[in-house]
Amino acid sequence: METPLTKAVAFLSDVLRKHDFDASEQPLIVGVNGPQGSGKSYLCEHLLGEMSNKFPDLKFVQFLMDDLYLRHEEQSQLTAKSILEDNKLLQGRGLPGTHDIDLALEIFDKLNKREPVQIPFYDKSLFGGEGDRSPKDQWNTVNGKVDVLIFEGWFNGFLPIPNDNLRLKYLSSDVDYSVLKKHRLYHLEEMNETLEQYQKIWSMFNYFIYIKTESVQDVYVWRLEQEHNLKKITGTGMTDDQVKEFIDRYMPVYEVYCEKLCEKGYIQEKGHNLELFIDIKRNLISSQIH
Repeated sequence: METPLTKAVAFLSDVLRKHDFDASEQPLIVGVNGPQGSGKSYLCEHLLGEMSNKFPDLKFVQFLMDDLYLRHEEQSQLTAKSILEDNKLLQGRGLPGTHDIDLALEIFDKLNKREPVQIPFYDKSLFGGEGDRSPKDQWNTVNGKVDVLIFEGWFNGFLPIPNDNLRLKYLSSDVDYSVLKKHRLYHLEEMNETLEQYQKIWSMFNYFIYIKTESVQDVYVWRLEQEHNLKKITGTGMTDDQVKEFIDRYMPVYEVYCEKLCEKGYIQEKGHNLELFIDIKRNLISSQIH
């Protein structure tokens, strides 16, 4: 039975066999995108293991956009400001605008130059679940040549759209189905502008793997599953209404940007995008290379 993992392994294996690593001056960077709860983290973790076993002479590194969240103090300041402005999009980590882009670019630059670099780890358990960047002695120190970098993020590859298009999406959105009108239009426009900064990261991707779902509404189902399983283990967790409210803050990003990405992926060059189309049970429906 083919799975998102077996397809990703086959795709990336073919890429690596054809690539001349001896002549390469920079690592191959593989961006991975997928809705929250879609199995993206599982895919990346096992993809790293599978590829490391298949290509033992190559050096692989993996990290997440989540590792680049602002420090707790910085996010707290941003949240306080956002509460005053009634901007729910930035009240807590997660969305565009809550990451340290300068740190991200510094890490990518050092990896490209084969310089020693420390990759941060973000500990979501700190500050009662608000999270913070872990102490530097817990960061991953990378020395020497890196051949392949796998970079995971739920909105990797999402691109800003013209403000006129954004306004049209907003004004024509169905209040019974869409969450866009739960937010002020100018807050969405600010987020759209902020997303431009992330293109500096996306532009370094050589290949792109993305998980496509039948409906972005599946995120609600998957997040509820995760919370129910957490409650069985810990005895505590969010109510179903709290989970819905939590996902509502992310949903505008899916509504505005996901459709365009899922058409053909992020990278323009043919053959550099792998689409993994899954159902609500995370079973593979189909896959395509764009």
